[in-house]
Amino acid sequence: MTKRGSDADRAMRSRLVVESVWLPSTFLPAAGARWATTGNGGLRVSVPVYGEDVSAQLRVAIAGELVAMKVERWSDLHNGGYGPVPFETKVEAEESFGAYTIPSRLRAYWWAGIPRQFEFFRATVQQATFGQ
Repeated sequence: MTKRGSDADRAMRSRLVVESVWLPSTFLPAAGARWATTGNGGLRVSVPVYGEDVSAQLRVAIAGELVAMKVERWSDLHNGGYGPVPFETKVEAEESFGAYTIPSRLRAYWWAGIPRQFEFFRATVQQATFGQ
């Protein structure tokens, strides 16, 4: 939270997309998001954030609920330097709050899918309020 500069700004962009699972309107085409299917049956969304497109790979279940989101996050986890790091959020449960359905229980991992993987974040959402 105290870092400054272009690398910190770039890291913030991917973090914003990851945390946007709690504000699904971020992913609407009207907000600038662009959607595509991937060759493995998944989805890719690209979101413009302060002049940079941040892409995420999504896995959804048959009924459309989010299962996982992968992003190459810009991070300083490279022994003092910045670079891309595979990051994945796995959704364990979802719940509807008003007009929005959002992940209500999730875990997030740095270095996702490789031996260096470690759990970075775990959350349970018990209440969410969305304005009109």
